[in-house]
Amino acid sequence: MTNVSYRKKILEAAQEISTLVNDVSTIDLAALAQYAGLKENIILSEFEDLNQIFYEAAVLRYKQHESKSQKIARLPGEYSLSTLLKHDLSMIFFYARDVKNWENKGEISSAITYIQNYIEHTMPKYYFDVLRFNPTLLPNKDINARVYAHFLVHSMFFFTKSELYTLNPDSKDLTAITRKLISSLFSRSTAQIRVD
Repeated sequence: MTNVSYRKKILEAAQEISTLVNDVSTIDLAALAQYAGLKENIILSEFEDLNQIFYEAAVLRYKQHESKSQKIARLPGEYSLSTLLKHDLSMIFFYARDVKNWENKGEISSAITYIQNYIEHTMPKYYFDVLRFNPTLLPNKDINARVYAHFLVHSMFFFTKSELYTLNPDSKDLTAITRKLISSLFSRSTAQIRVD
């Protein structure tokens, strides 16, 4: 196995294991090595430490997430909005869960910092694109679409606190939560937006 495939296997294992545990901050090198089916010394020959592994795994995951967001933002109006909300809810769930666990340990990983930057600065751009091309989705014509795009992203955090912590973010429950989110943030006419 070449170094490239070791790195890929390690990063894929880091992505997978981080969604399976309730507290990412408890994953140690031994657990990651066991999950990846590799020896610890192989992992350490590829990466400096766990922080670097999870940072690179986060960058990889969010680049994939952003690529899909770009495609979703080009979909027709209401469908684009509901699909984008559902797409982002699970990512925000994992971020909200993980940042809380790291803060409880009195530290923040570089992966969390990277994800926070993505959520605050990149994610709202796709909502702005959807709203800009579909101004009828705004609940009020006097609302600034750019400001509302940031508000949409911020609002998803309320759903992670009150509901998503009890759910599996890959389940059909995301559809119900997406409907509730749309209903609470958009006018009655758009509350019937199809959510698949």
